[in-house]
Amino acid sequence: MLTFYNIWVGLTLLLYYFGPNGWVGASQPTVVLIVFTCMAVFNLGARTVPAGAHVQFRSGVPQILVKDYRLAVCVLIFFFFLSAIEVQQTTGRSLFSLSTWLSSDESVYNLYQQRVLARGSLSLSEMVLRIAKSLLFPIALTIFCAYFKRSWLLFGLFVVPMLGLSMARGTSKELFDLAALMFVASLFYGARKKLLVLGVVFAPIVLLLFTNRIIARFGGDIPQCVVENVCFDFNSALAQIHITLEVTYVLFSSYVTQGYEGMLKAVALQHEFTFGLGHLPPLQRIFEQLFNFDLSTYNERLTEAGWDTGWRWTSVYPILANDFHWLFLPAYFFVIGRSFGIARAAWDQRKDATALAMIMIVTIFMAYSSANMQIAINLDWTFATIMLIYFPFVTARVARPQIVHARPSVVG
Repeated sequence: MLTFYNIWVGLTLLLYYFGPNGWVGASQPTVVLIVFTCMAVFNLGARTVPAGAHVQFRSGVPQILVKDYRLAVCVLIFFFFLSAIEVQQTTGRSLFSLSTWLSSDESVYNLYQQRVLARGSLSLSEMVLRIAKSLLFPIALTIFCAYFKRSWLLFGLFVVPMLGLSMARGTSKELFDLAALMFVASLFYGARKKLLVLGVVFAPIVLLLFTNRIIARFGGDIPQCVVENVCFDFNSALAQIHITLEVTYVLFSSYVTQGYEGMLKAVALQHEFTFGLGHLPPLQRIFEQLFNFDLSTYNERLTEAGWDTGWRWTSVYPILANDFHWLFLPAYFFVIGRSFGIARAAWDQRKDATALAMIMIVTIFMAYSSANMQIAINLDWTFATIMLIYFPFVTARVARPQIVHARPSVVG
């Protein structure tokens, strides 16, 4: 997995500096220096746990809820219905309605955006339900890992709400999240051949769905430019094969690189400490609402400076810099890297489902690192990060493998 993480981040940097979008910051080395330093420390953190090491850690997930199948079913049924309530509150659509799964992307996404703009802060009852469901998410994720190849019921109870939310909002985020989770689970359960087949079959489908959803937001017609720096070359080699290939390449490149441009603009802004809440925006919003205060984050200051973070990404780095400053970003990457090393060792030793859930979170973090702080994009992933990354990191005990030397035999 370390090799995959490094290749993926390297690919995003190549697209940023040499891709089709022509970012202004691509003429400066700032982005590559920050990313390279953080990735080097991430790899160092992962290697602080040697192969064969014996590890023990505590997480925020009660293991009895995972190991007892009947309790696991009860937990995921409860999680399923809380998710259905959240879909209803967030989008105004029912998870159990056939129209939710068949509506057009354009109308669904537009209605969802209008609803977001129209509604105000969550009520107390909505906040309680949202927190309850989010606290269950890391448990549900661990159960998904534990029974990935053993229970279609538990698989469906976890996957269907995420797919339903994607359909009800007309967004692709949940599809990419599920693709990442399936990739990691298949890889670590040894289904490499099936994973290769699924990748060949479904990767083009997911990319085409992503492209069609973006185009649908513009009324179905392909414009010359979506926004500045995201323009299509209808005479390119890809366009000569099929125009969808050109559109997919440009849109994909923009999605995985625009965060680097936002990061470069954030580096030039003044730093304001956010008391440990700035890198976890959902918790920040809850505390601000409960205690009536307002923290100034890089996202807010970037919007004021002309980079509208309402629809443009900033990468993971400014979000972390809210709390850790640019100078201490590598320290956070060390935490993530060592957490990966701990989880990998625990999986190798005893096929620990909690360890697999940790690896999934690290994979989500790295896969989206050029775009946003995906492991704190909403309350579900925020609690998963706290319970499955921070708790294990703090409580981990690593015993290095013992080296047994053969004693020479004595003859005579």
